[in-house]
Amino acid sequence: LKIELNKLDKTPQFKKLTWAISCILFFGALRVHEILSREALSYDPNFTLLKENLKLKIVDVEGKDMQILQILLKSPKENRVGNKVVIDIYENGSCCCPVKAFNNWMSTLPPTQRGKPAFVLQNGQAYTGSLLNKTLKKCFEKHVPKELGFVSSHSFRSGVASMMGNLGWSDEDI
Repeated sequence: LKIELNKLDKTPQFKKLTWAISCILFFGALRVHEILSREALSYDPNFTLLKENLKLKIVDVEGKDMQILQILLKSPKENRVGNKVVIDIYENGSCCCPVKAFNNWMSTLPPTQRGKPAFVLQNGQAYTGSLLNKTLKKCFEKHVPKELGFVSSHSFRSGVASMMGNLGWSDEDI
């Protein structure tokens, strides 16, 4: 994905934002609309992830400092009664590290403001799930034959479960 993103005729900020969102979705096993707005020009602050719902923290893991991205989910699908859930996504040192990808995007000085969606484009509009899916489709169209379907943001969430199953995790743990 990262290679294909770099081939797109888009700004470096857009490419870094898309990569950060993709890594966060995958490693957080998140649903796309748990972190992205449904609409580019309007949003519901009770459901949309806002800038202040994201925090970078340093935590001690077995005597070693690690950076985590902490995400406050306001309306996770598993818990529709309105209880909020905090998700910790750890740095992993890989080429797909979600914390590194987030920091790289933040280094582009994105136009984020308190009370606004966490992930916004340079024009200030919210980055939507629909835009992510269109971008993924464009990136993977020459790699996935149409008759086999397409890659979407849902593929990240199901990909984590498949990967864990292949590594021997039980269905209960997944």
